[in-house]
Amino acid sequence: MAERLQRYLAIIRLKPDTPAGELAGRIPALHALLSQIANGESEVAFAAPKDNLFGVFFRTSTPAVSVRDQLDRSTEHGDAFLIIEVEECGGHKGMGRAATWLQRH
Repeated sequence: MAERLQRYLAIIRLKPDTPAGELAGRIPALHALLSQIANGESEVAFAAPKDNLFGVFFRTSTPAVSVRDQLDRSTEHGDAFLIIEVEECGGHKGMGRAATWLQRH
């Protein structure tokens, strides 16, 4: 029996005093972690670099609690994240890439 894939949105905020040079390495590393968990099925939903904030859609059979544990090990004290299960896209405006990902996954 095939494992059921769930769609999630991970919202990650790195601690406010994270140096810009460090952001350039940590953000791609965290996105890569989520992409690895999702076997490549991920998409950046949004990014607000000024606020050290970004979101990633991903699809996986890995339980959310396991994703949380992996993110917890990969983040630092002062970072924050939220993992939300995502159902259908109810509509969008100006978020074409993210909405397209939701429609296709």
